[in-house]
Amino acid sequence: MMRSTIDQEALQRRLMVVFLGELEEHTRVINDGLLALEKEPSAAGRADHLQGLFRAAHSLKGAAGAVGVKPIEAVCHSLEEILVAARDGSITLGPDHFEVIYAAADAVADAGARLREQRDLADAPIVAIVPRLVAAARATAHVSTPAPQKPAEALAVPDLERPAIGRVVDAGMVRVPVSKIDQILARAGELLLARHRLDLRARAVDTLYRFVDEWLEEWNAVDRFSDTGDNLRRLERELKRLSALLAQDSRALDAVAGGLDAEVGNVRMLPLSEACGGLERLARDLARAGGKNVGLTVDSGQIELDRTVLEAIKDPLVHLVRNAVDHGIEMPEERLAARKPHDGQVTVSAALHGSHVEVVIFDDGRGLDLDAIRAKARKNNIVVPDDDAAVAQLIFLPGFSTARLITEISGRGIGLDVVWSQVARLNGSVNVSFEPGRGTRFTLALPLTLTRLRALLVRDGGRVYAFDAAAVARVVSVGQADIRMIEGREVILTRTAPVPIVSLARALGLPDRRSSTTGKISVVILASGEQEAAFAVEELIAEGEIFVKNLGVRLGRVGHTTGATIMPDGSIALILSAPGLLKDALGQTGLGTLAASLGEPGPPARKRLLVIDDSITTRTLMQSVLDAAGYDVTVMVDGADAWAALQQRGAELDLVVSDIEMPRMDGFALTQAIRSSSHVADLPVVLVTARSSDEDKARGMEVGANAYLVKSTFDQTALLDTIAQLL
Repeated sequence: MMRSTIDQEALQRRLMVVFLGELEEHTRVINDGLLALEKEPSAAGRADHLQGLFRAAHSLKGAAGAVGVKPIEAVCHSLEEILVAARDGSITLGPDHFEVIYAAADAVADAGARLREQRDLADAPIVAIVPRLVAAARATAHVSTPAPQKPAEALAVPDLERPAIGRVVDAGMVRVPVSKIDQILARAGELLLARHRLDLRARAVDTLYRFVDEWLEEWNAVDRFSDTGDNLRRLERELKRLSALLAQDSRALDAVAGGLDAEVGNVRMLPLSEACGGLERLARDLARAGGKNVGLTVDSGQIELDRTVLEAIKDPLVHLVRNAVDHGIEMPEERLAARKPHDGQVTVSAALHGSHVEVVIFDDGRGLDLDAIRAKARKNNIVVPDDDAAVAQLIFLPGFSTARLITEISGRGIGLDVVWSQVARLNGSVNVSFEPGRGTRFTLALPLTLTRLRALLVRDGGRVYAFDAAAVARVVSVGQADIRMIEGREVILTRTAPVPIVSLARALGLPDRRSSTTGKISVVILASGEQEAAFAVEELIAEGEIFVKNLGVRLGRVGHTTGATIMPDGSIALILSAPGLLKDALGQTGLGTLAASLGEPGPPARKRLLVIDDSITTRTLMQSVLDAAGYDVTVMVDGADAWAALQQRGAELDLVVSDIEMPRMDGFALTQAIRSSSHVADLPVVLVTARSSDEDKARGMEVGANAYLVKSTFDQTALLDTIAQLL
């Protein structure tokens, strides 16, 4: 008897798992059907939607009855009665009916979540919704002159006689637990790794064969008729045969393992539309709560993503749609005053770009309020960038919000740091752009799968790391002359703008073991949207496809890592998060002193500096700071006077610190004159100025300045660090 009881309990658990899967699908169908029914103008179309709604409610009722979940069964029975009355014309579904049916769908979804967590339904919303549905269903019976009543069974679909729950969904599909698929995928990855190792063994045997072949030639030149020669010839033949067999086996295994991996990988792929399920309902409810009219359109095409990626982006999509409706879309009267359509629009679209997908969430609302963002940044003691695009990116900082009123519905900015961090964990990126009064566009770049990756492998600090190749803008080599200083930060000059450069080891919080060298270093430039940062590495290894391993719970939050891969030789390489590295590299200074590592450091001595500035306050401040740091300082009030002094005793000076805006000869002209001179051309020049635009910084680099510091963010430590690095 005990064995029978255990079997029944196990069967019930299995049936409950299947039921919860059906519940999720039927709830989605009900929500989608209600949204479509609300907007359907034609009678024929409404009849079709009612048919679909009834089918979902009827099937869910039968499934709930089979597993004994009476509250869900009761809700579905009441829904059937309302839907039948609507179909027969006894009632016309109005706002009150829709609200109670939507509430019922939410209550069913909540009940499903509770059942998954093995929680009781006694105090669940589904218990409270039943009386409301019963009242709505009973009210339909008192409508005068009802249309001829048809039995509920008339709406039933042909397959309602099948068991409500079963392991077979249809003739061509079966339900398989995700954990089993993951196990198969892991085994397929191990098989591919074994294939790589076999390929290495085959190459090793081929190398040994060639060595013996060369040895035999040398032996034949000395004595071709001895027993040793015969043995060498036999060894050569056997190695040649073994090498050919290993190569053949490697090709066969490659075909099988590659095919298996591709097929198993496809099993994990799900339509992107599944992550968008519920967004239209969310937009509808938020709009009604805020007194707005908003339509949401999803255009995900036929794009499929790995299940793990799909699950991970659901919350970011909810955050972005919530912000778009609540804060992006204006009130109807504001839209009409701006000569915009009465109803706002939010669009979620997707497009493939190689091994990544780009998901765009666009709203045609007011756009971002840059003035409010700047004010919030200043209030939080955050340095405000000059560039509007960079200011817009501040909304991704933790806790950053410009909402004037905090409510349960997030305003533009609330939760956006969560969006950034969740996307970054996927080795993806998120960027924002906007047009004032026209709308805001959030762009998410996501990998199609987390199980494999096209990667650039590098070595630094004795370790091997992998970058997502999609985040690598370019790879370059730089020398000491290519590295300049701007605002206390080392940069390299590119075609578009100066790019911050740091040592990868230091960016990861590791000691930089780079030795002094007069050669060049390899640099990987990573990009996210329009933001770029460069990372110096010891060696570029290769680019190719790697298989991603999860780091597990204990190592899952190791800084700037998203996973690991096993190399063919059995060693482990960490996969680095490009968004995380970029964020830190662009937000910090002093992470590396690469220029010093490329040249010989100067001997410590009291250096002589020339400071030029037409402001007495600035000159006094500079002289005080530099005198206290041990420098011998000479000050002048104008570039023309400084140039005259440099021509006479420029060889005695070690460095120039100059303002740009001066009456007779500005800092740009002075720097250009120094670089054109035959006897002071190598004199380091630091420009300290109030001019902070990218164009001015670029011009400073063009005329030959070694560093560019902005007075509005003046930091004496940054000045001293800059001078120390240049001397």
